[in-house]
Amino acid sequence: MKGYHHDLKPENILVYAGKLVLSDFGLSNLKDASHHVQTMSNDTTGYYIAPECPSVLNNFEPTHIGQESDIWALGCIFVVMLTYLHHKAEGVRDFDRLRRATIGRWTTFQFHHNGKVNLSVKTWMQKLAEDTTAEGRELLNLAGEMLAIEPGARPSARAVSARLDLLALTSLLGATVRRLEATAGTTAHVGIDMELERLRNFSGIFGTTDTAQPGLLPPDPALACPPSSTVQPLLLGLYESLDTAGEPTTNSLSSSLRRQIEQWMDKLWATLPRETRERLNRNLEHHFLSTTDVETLESLCTTLGDSTAYRNLRLKAVTKRMILLLQNPNPTASSHLLQERPGVQPLDSELGKDFRFGFYEPYKIQRDTGSWSPALVEWLEYNSRITPQEQAELQVRAGALAEMLASKDKPASLRCLPCTGYYHDINRHAFGFIFEMPPVLDGISTWQKPLSPVPLSALLRGRKKEQEQMTKNPSITHRFQLAKRLAAAVLAWHEVGWMHRGFSAFNIVFSGREPWSITEPYLMGFSRSRPDEENNFTMGPPEDPEQELYCHPRYIKDRRHRIEYDYYSLGLVLLEIGHWRTLKSMAKGRAPEKVTEYLLREYVSDLDSKMGHEYQAVVKTCLTLGVGPADSAGMTAQEFMQSFSERTLRRLEKCHV
Repeated sequence: MKGYHHDLKPENILVYAGKLVLSDFGLSNLKDASHHVQTMSNDTTGYYIAPECPSVLNNFEPTHIGQESDIWALGCIFVVMLTYLHHKAEGVRDFDRLRRATIGRWTTFQFHHNGKVNLSVKTWMQKLAEDTTAEGRELLNLAGEMLAIEPGARPSARAVSARLDLLALTSLLGATVRRLEATAGTTAHVGIDMELERLRNFSGIFGTTDTAQPGLLPPDPALACPPSSTVQPLLLGLYESLDTAGEPTTNSLSSSLRRQIEQWMDKLWATLPRETRERLNRNLEHHFLSTTDVETLESLCTTLGDSTAYRNLRLKAVTKRMILLLQNPNPTASSHLLQERPGVQPLDSELGKDFRFGFYEPYKIQRDTGSWSPALVEWLEYNSRITPQEQAELQVRAGALAEMLASKDKPASLRCLPCTGYYHDINRHAFGFIFEMPPVLDGISTWQKPLSPVPLSALLRGRKKEQEQMTKNPSITHRFQLAKRLAAAVLAWHEVGWMHRGFSAFNIVFSGREPWSITEPYLMGFSRSRPDEENNFTMGPPEDPEQELYCHPRYIKDRRHRIEYDYYSLGLVLLEIGHWRTLKSMAKGRAPEKVTEYLLREYVSDLDSKMGHEYQAVVKTCLTLGVGPADSAGMTAQEFMQSFSERTLRRLEKCHV
């Protein structure tokens, strides 16, 4: 059945068992759903009737009316309801008096006059908008649309219902956020701060940006929101839990209430589609990893504990804490990773020619069983003329770096090989960090022994028979997966406060030989990388011309590194992956300061035909960073990384075959 009521007014809306119930269907018109509901009418009543209905204003001429007349009446009722909420019964009487009009012997209080919305109604709504809340203003905006003179210009009942659902939900979200903010403000507990930030992010996807934490990106209409019918009961449960607990005193929040808050938030989080949930998780990580306070990070790690929901955040917090400690290592500490006589030997293989830049070399390491396995040794070289005190300080720093690289509490997204120790090669004037190659899969499930490492630069050249299976025809699917892993790794390192400074095809290695092995990259080159702090020592760009091609022109000029320059290097590697050829072969002898414009014109321009528009846009974004004034100007590091993540990682996630 479908139809219309034709006499909606406050007097016909009853309150029964806590619900609003419609009554008096004497003028209503109900028909089978297959029939048209618009009919002729010469009946009329009240002051809420639509302009198209018979009334004193049109000499009671019979007209065609339909469901749109109910929309008008409901819009009138919304304005009266909001008037009562703010100005009580006296305000409603004042509003009635303003609408009073005399036509001959008739007196009317209708919301329209002479084919237009009554001017007094517009004036009253403008004043009401100044008195009400954000939710009230949204209701007034909706009422304004419903009070359109032309019936066809009014929103449908379905559209009004959807808007009211969202308004009710955002109103409840705002109230719950404010209630949880009050709780967090009086309770110094990282766990409550975590749940508050989750709720703020959750609110943001529904457009409640006024309740979102400053720095969050605006809501993305492309992200799917869960249905309000699913969210509202959960949100109400959270609000009632907070309300029942009352106003907390300082540090008095019970563990029971903390668990309730976390459980309600877990249920709300579970309503989100996967893509939305992943995006909000990244927002959370950006927010909590923006601190440079070691004690705050330590408290965060302790609070998160063994939580599976926050495992990645905890691991990143652990890593960032170690990186911050690395900047001021304890001079009296001795690393248990320092090896006096390590069982490592250079790998006697032609493969060694592919490691040509001196930062790391292929070795083999002797296990406790006496067998040998492939490994990489990365070198942190120093000037032979440094003083004994400087050498001792460098050894302390090398030990702290080894501890960080060897930590098992690192997220997999960092794509870092396990560091098993380091040693001091006095004759070479260098510290060597030993990275063991992981075992690889043969087919589906059989683990084999580790294979010799292969850098991406060698795969792109594709000149070794043992690599032909990996390099001959790498699928676009595998290349997309490789690109996503690399972009995520660069962002993950930046989140924990570390700049790579040497990101290139030479510092990306693989341990397998199967075609899908390129989806499991590992990053090297950490001896040249450093924490993202202005006062940290920088070695400047590499001296080798082929390695220097990956450096941003401004880095070569001013020799100070910024995180944008890592993104630029990432873009060049993604360009190589897209065309599956070396940067050197595309640059064709051009200097770094002249190569960017040439690559954009000759190789990025046609990348969409090979890898699609989204991939092309990501590469272009990376290569144009830092061309003008600092891209991060006016933005916090957190905001800049979030912005870059949205422009690159999210777009790469859309790339598929």
